Amino acid sequence: MSFDDPVNQKIRERIRNIRQQKRLSVRKAALLSEIPESSYSCMENGFYRISLFNLKKILDGLGVGIADVWPGAASAAAISGRDLTQEVDLDQQRHFRFQEIYRLSDANRAVLLEGRDRLKLAYSLNLSERDRARFLEFFPERLHSSWSVFSKENQGFRCFLCLQNARVEGYLKRLVNIYLGLWLAENLSAANF
Repeated sequence: MSFDDPVNQKIRERIRNIRQQKRLSVRKAALLSEIPESSYSCMENGFYRISLFNLKKILDGLGVGIADVWPGAASAAAISGRDLTQEVDLDQQRHFRFQEIYRLSDANRAVLLEGRDRLKLAYSLNLSERDRARFLEFFPERLHSSWSVFSKENQGFRCFLCLQNARVEGYLKRLVNIYLGLWLAENLSAANF
């Protein structure tokens, strides 16, 4: 029985590709990742879903980062040498990442804003229609202190991830930073077409 979903499948395929490129056996990769060999094999072959905890151990063991395995235009091209953006809908990936951060942070509400001169609301969770319409009016000057705001900018394009009453520590802060970088890269590459 397989526990694969589209995201897990892409991640495990990239993990296998990286392991093979580094000429590591499953045994050696499992040892470096500090995961039992049988569990590592089951994760790489889709019989176990890879948890965030085990994913971090595998990435550390292989000496790569999350951007190297996570579905996205930049990492897809780097790992496989081919364009995988047609295989998994880019907007679906972006929304999945947004929902993942929301769930992992235990936030009450979440908003992703992006744009150059004028910001637009890309995604939101648990905001009423009225709040969505007003969010840009009071961002960031009148945003309540219960909101944590993470931002990144490149070539004048800005992304803001706003989480209300969230717990964002350690690995999750690094993941937020990676995702903001991916959102920026995807927007900039789309603007260059």
